[in-house]
Amino acid sequence: MAFWLEKSVTLLNGIPTQFIPQGKANVIIVRNHDAANTVFLGLKNTVSNVMFESYAPPLTSGLLSRPFALPEYWLIASGGNCIITIYETAVDDASLFMLEQVARTVSTDVNVVGMISLPAGANVIGNVGLEAGANLIGSVGLAAGANVIGNVGLETGSNLIGAVNLQSPYPVGAVPWTVTGTSAANTDITITKAAEAAKRHYLCGYMIVLTEAAAAAAEALVEVRDDATALIVNAFGASSPRGTVVRGDFVSPVRLSVNTAANLYTAACGAATVTRPSFWGYTI
Repeated sequence: MAFWLEKSVTLLNGIPTQFIPQGKANVIIVRNHDAANTVFLGLKNTVSNVMFESYAPPLTSGLLSRPFALPEYWLIASGGNCIITIYETAVDDASLFMLEQVARTVSTDVNVVGMISLPAGANVIGNVGLEAGANLIGSVGLAAGANVIGNVGLETGSNLIGAVNLQSPYPVGAVPWTVTGTSAANTDITITKAAEAAKRHYLCGYMIVLTEAAAAAAEALVEVRDDATALIVNAFGASSPRGTVVRGDFVSPVRLSVNTAANLYTAACGAATVTRPSFWGYTI
């Protein structure tokens, strides 16, 4: 890499000194040869050291980078006169990125104008500074001892992320239930999940098994009911053999009315036939 300018000068203590870059320099590197005093580098003529945008600590390099040619820059010595060497150059974006990485490697105290300036000892994530001791997950800081799942911190023993319960397939606050029954021979049967005040039943599935007789004598109706209103209708076919199953499994639960009973009705299937119905769901 070719430098436009390399020169050594003496900075007087507390007196801002102006420099105008040669050519189209957009990178300034300052080498401070003084072991006791500090050189501040900035873009303003300001006597106060803290107003300068970057600095070069003793015996290290400072880097001032801009994506455009610099009109001017200023240096000021603090604590005493300083002998420095200045390097000026113009680089493309890729080379500028490499120079910034080198400047960071040379010293943890190097601050890059255009990036974020942090005091020595600060923790840096990307370009974000956090207080010392913070735990870092990606770009998220959590207090020491927090449990971490991906980028989400939960208290010990907590199983909730949003409103999802990790230990149950049901919504938070839901109470699951199952109701079963057995009919008398050749008799209708209705099994019921009783209504609960100010709550709603959700039906997840049902099943009826034909037993005892060799086959159904006639077609037999099956209804899932919201109280007395049929929501789903099915049936055993005429001559269905013993062991025939009529069932329904709902990927999206069937929602019943508030404060209403859930009923599963099965009609009689003929002489000697017995049906064994069951249905299941949850209430919330």
